[in-house]
This record gives sequence, C-alpha cells and structure tokens, in this order.
Amino acid sequence: MATKKETQRMLNLLGRKNFVVLDIETTALSPMKGGRITEIGAVKYVDGKLVDTYSQLINPEMKIPANITKLTGITNDMVQGKPVYGQVLPIFQQFIDGFLVVAHNAKFDWNRFLLFYFEKVGIHPKNEVLDSVAVFKHFCPTKGKYKLDDFCTTFGYLNKNRHRAYEDAEATGYCLLELKRRFASEIPVVKEEPVPVQPVQKVSQPEIFVKRVKYWEKKVSSTKLMKRQYVNINDKKNYGTVYFDIPTQTWYNNNYPGEVDFSIVNEKVLQFLNLNSTIELCSFKN
Repeated sequence: MATKKETQRMLNLLGRKNFVVLDIETTALSPMKGGRITEIGAVKYVDGKLVDTYSQLINPEMKIPANITKLTGITNDMVQGKPVYGQVLPIFQQFIDGFLVVAHNAKFDWNRFLLFYFEKVGIHPKNEVLDSVAVFKHFCPTKGKYKLDDFCTTFGYLNKNRHRAYEDAEATGYCLLELKRRFASEIPVVKEEPVPVQPVQKVSQPEIFVKRVKYWEKKVSSTKLMKRQYVNINDKKNYGTVYFDIPTQTWYNNNYPGEVDFSIVNEKVLQFLNLNSTIELCSFKN
C-alpha cells in the first residue's frame, strides 16, 4: 500500500496537463536475460490535448520468439531493416525531454527496459514518471485486476490492436484523461513550467579523454559478423569502455559510469587515431 507521501506525489503528478504516455514491446521479460525492445509508441499531451505522436519499430538484432510474435503480431520481417535501439533512443529522448512520462506498469517499460537501454547509449533521462497502474488502483481500489485491458474496460476504450506499442500508449492516454475527468474534484490543480520548445540543454560534462582503441570482431553465424571498435575513456573521475558498432555505425556504452555525449566521443576518437571521418573509423584495425 502506498504511503501518504507517495499518494500525494502521485496526485500532484496526475494534476499535470503536459505529459507523454509511452509503451514498448519486447522480445522477453527482462533485458538481463537478453530481452530487446522491438517497438516504441508514445502520445504527447500539452494542456491536456494531444499534440504529437511517436511510433517506431526497432530491429532487435535477434530472432523474435514465436510466442512473442503470436502475442504482439510483430514478425521478424517487420523489423528487418529497421533502425537498432542505439539509433532510435537518442531521437526518442528528444521527444520526451522535459515532459512527465506516463506508462501502464512503468516498472516494466521505463525502469526495467528503457532506462537500461538509454544508459547503453549514454543517456540518463531526468524525467519524472507516473505509473497509471498506481493511479488506477488509487481511484478504483476494488477492481482487483489492473491490467491495461481492465483500464480500458473501466473507462470505455476499445483497443483494437492490443500489444502494439502505439495503440497501447494511445489507449492508456485516453483512459488516463477519462479518469481525470471523472475524478477531477480529487485531483489537485498544478502550476507547470512552460512546455519546452526545444530539447532541454544538456548539462556541461567534464572533458573526455581517449586512452585506447581496439578493434574486435566475432562470427556469430554463417551470415553475421559482429565488428566493433572498443574505446577506453575517462574524464579524470570516471573510467570505462564504450564501443562503436561498425555495421550500424552506432555508439554504445559498455561500462562507462557517466553520461556520454557520443558526438564528442566520436570526434575525440577520430583525433586520437588521426582519422578524418567515421567511414575511416569503420575500416580501422589496430
């Protein structure tokens, strides 16, 4: 059961009119067990009105299990040729930057998956998060079941395409607004900061130093060869490794503990190796 402090915080967040509702689809229940994101969907509200949407299939770089395809309808052919998460998440971060994030079971979508993979691409989001499951439980405590289907049934929304990210985000957004309408007298009016007209500026970070670049490759199948440039970096306080995935030309964080601006890392690596372009970095072998 939520404490009074947790409940008040939830109500204050619910009182906001500017927020993004998101949903994801994945290949498994945990990234720690190899689960990858296959789709992100989101709807953006300003002053309680829908102003923008986001929908993107993601190549998980693995076969989607048959049971997941049966559940979501997302096939291997559908994600073939789509961008990988390292290309998608920096763009999606701009979509949600500065907004309250809402998700139905945020512990799964946000805490377990998105934060994990955001960190892999050097991003540490500062968004406040509201779980619509907690909201649903607070206002409808006798329901017993609080899945998205139950949320939709309670607040009169017909979701014709369950387990697809955009449709689930759209359904969550509709039900949340309907809940707010029905229980308006119990929800505080919150004064909000102006909506950001551009992505929130990043906090200046310490200078990054490149210490080593090492080419690595591994044959994982008869048709797939993994090729990377592993780079040891530090900022005189944090030490760790990032890597450049050559086939997708995308940077990832391996174990560096700080936030990383990979455009700066890319520039530093080119200077360190005395190369002129990212294309040359793809061909570098030490």
